[in-house]
Amino acid sequence: MKYGVQLHPLGQFPDIAAIVATTRLIESLGFDFVSLPEHTLFPAAMEPMLTRTWYEPLTLISHLVAHTRRLHFYTAATVVTQHNPIHLAKQAATLDLISGGRVGLCVAGGWLEQEITWLGGDPRTRGRTVEEYIHLMRALWRDDPVTFSGSRYRFEEASFHPKPLGGTVPLFVGGLAKVSAPRAARLGDGWMPTSGFEELKAGLVLLDQAARRRQIDFVRAHDAPADVRRGIEQGELVGLFSGDSPDDYFGEEA
Repeated sequence: MKYGVQLHPLGQFPDIAAIVATTRLIESLGFDFVSLPEHTLFPAAMEPMLTRTWYEPLTLISHLVAHTRRLHFYTAATVVTQHNPIHLAKQAATLDLISGGRVGLCVAGGWLEQEITWLGGDPRTRGRTVEEYIHLMRALWRDDPVTFSGSRYRFEEASFHPKPLGGTVPLFVGGLAKVSAPRAARLGDGWMPTSGFEELKAGLVLLDQAARRRQIDFVRAHDAPADVRRGIEQGELVGLFSGDSPDDYFGEEA
């Protein structure tokens, strides 16, 4: 069992020095990983709920790996609808080399409609976007030269270097259980649910059913220190997520 801490929300920290200090404390306490969330542009009226300050997670991770020795870092989650997947794959591969293989991506389609739209994505097709981008990034990290044909990106015999140290960057799938758990079993290296504990339990059933066919049998969830301590005392892992309920999401993932 691996335990980690999600630094959510980033706006709770007064500055980057405080994030560094907290991360180093997390490592000293024996945790295995830290995950960082992402928001880029959202309605100002949502600041009281989301907090005001959101650092770009991959840039911040590149700083944090320099201040730690063994801790792994994950995005949780990278909203791929607001990224160019080729550039994202390049960032992740470069960061993989900088960190010595201590980084991973959790990808999701996003839940905030305005943010997706303002950054050029289509909320109606965000699920299909996630899946195409996963295939594209894996091809870029794996193949040499790279040929890919999708609905948005197509190229032949392309050069893409450097490759990640282990041939890939770990890719986890996040989102509501009923769509993210089966998708993680089909396409991901793991699953990061983003809702409450009941969602986690329901998703485990879906993940188990799908993963039996693909022989994937693990979950990585976000946990806060208090819940980790309680989980250890009770002999089980207790998940703590961002607090969103299914009703907070604007619609089904396409």
